[in-house]
Amino acid sequence: MRALGPESRQPRGAAHGGAAYGGAARGVSGGALWRYRLARLWRRRTLRRAVLVQGPALALAAIAAMLASDPAVHAALADKAQAVRAALTARPEFAIRRIEIEGASPGVRAEILASLTDAMGASSLNLDANAVRRRVESLGWVASARVSLEAPEALRVAVVERAAAAVWRIDGEPVLIDRAGVVIEPAFRRADHPDLPLVAGEGANAAVAEALAVMDAAGPLAPRIRGLVRVGARRWDVVLTGVTREEDDDVTLRLPAENAAAAMARAAALQSDHALFDRDIRAVDLRLPDRPTVRLTPRALTRLAALRGDSA
Repeated sequence: MRALGPESRQPRGAAHGGAAYGGAARGVSGGALWRYRLARLWRRRTLRRAVLVQGPALALAAIAAMLASDPAVHAALADKAQAVRAALTARPEFAIRRIEIEGASPGVRAEILASLTDAMGASSLNLDANAVRRRVESLGWVASARVSLEAPEALRVAVVERAAAAVWRIDGEPVLIDRAGVVIEPAFRRADHPDLPLVAGEGANAAVAEALAVMDAAGPLAPRIRGLVRVGARRWDVVLTGVTREEDDDVTLRLPAENAAAAMARAAALQSDHALFDRDIRAVDLRLPDRPTVRLTPRALTRLAALRGDSA
């Protein structure tokens, strides 16, 4: 007879039951393993950022790109933005209610205000400061301007005025010019500006600084200067009142193209030392520094001829 050991005493189905139990155990441990692996992956910052931030952002960008490529959506958004802007600009708190002007004389201030009448009541949100500046600087008396908004309802304009330096007669019409030769405005009448020198001729405005230097060097002749005429766009003739002070008795002083102010100072010295321009002369030519030339008036020539006849 065969002896039965412990194994032979187990029930017949015990072996199969054990196998089934082991399979179930292996199934449970496999799911836990996957959960463990996923938990470890989720701990990585790059994965969480990709899932929680980058992924939704890419999705929104894709949706936005799809919407932007749709002409209907684009037009609707533009119309909405325009409606919002129109509603804002129409609000009364953004309307310009005052214009503050600095650096302008009363007359120029009135011109600036007249040029900016359409700015009053306009919305400050629609203000084009550069356009306003160009408009103000187009005025003859304004050399430069700065435009800014001091508050939503105040427009500030700071200007630098031009200073009239001479009256320029061109094509028979007098105009005011500054030291740089920029035309300011019509002079209308020469008598309205007796303190300003008169220059005439083509190109006289471009050389007005030299004309002023000639005036400064005139010395005792300054009160007798009627005007300066630009000749050939290269030199000056100075017109002086003559002995009789009549217009047809003027004396012409011809200056050289170079060192005109120095030549004028020489003429002033001749007047101081010899009273040259108090004599009956028609013109003095100083274009040749070493050989000045004097031309007498017809009266002086007649008297001179008479004297020569008497002496003969």
